[in-house]
Amino acid sequence: MCASYGLQVVDDFTSLDERLATPDLVDWLRARAGQDFGTTRKDGRPLSPIITAAGVEDAWWWLWVKGAPAKATAFNARSERLTESPLWRGPFRSRRVLIPATHYFERANQPGVKGRFRFSHPEAALLTIAGIAAPTAPDAGPATSFAMVTRAPAAPGAGIHDRMPLIVPRAFQLEWLDPERRGDQGLIEAAVAASEELSAQLVVEPA
Repeated sequence: MCASYGLQVVDDFTSLDERLATPDLVDWLRARAGQDFGTTRKDGRPLSPIITAAGVEDAWWWLWVKGAPAKATAFNARSERLTESPLWRGPFRSRRVLIPATHYFERANQPGVKGRFRFSHPEAALLTIAGIAAPTAPDAGPATSFAMVTRAPAAPGAGIHDRMPLIVPRAFQLEWLDPERRGDQGLIEAAVAASEELSAQLVVEPA
């Protein structure tokens, strides 16, 4: 269950769809580069950057419900439950976002493996991870909260942790963000299938 990821300075943002890689977006990401982001409900870590259909913004990494942070664990949403869970299905239908990251971290939870590991891609300098969003309370500061979507792990991470972020490749980014595209089982299956190649290419190293 991913609880932290990073955004480092990169010289080439072409791993973003060219229709998203506007000068404003690149400048915005550079201003926040070099940070590691963690869940913000309890530990006060920095606000996290997200990409929405309308642009980019800072957001809380812990989904809010009815004006308050969800009481249940709400920073990772399992892809298999996006259409079933009352917590996830509303945001999944119409408020999908992308989370820019250069790497993410997992702490091993599989037998015989211990420690914390860093996952990155050897060629794609900037990855985008699927997310779902919900509004916060009007007086809560940032207007948006979000949860990261996770999937069953692909190699090489399968022997380290039983989940991994759902990485959205360039060709699928706009379909994931499209507010006119209803979130349903077909979209989940398409997103997971689209993520397979990038997920299998990740490099893993001790963190």
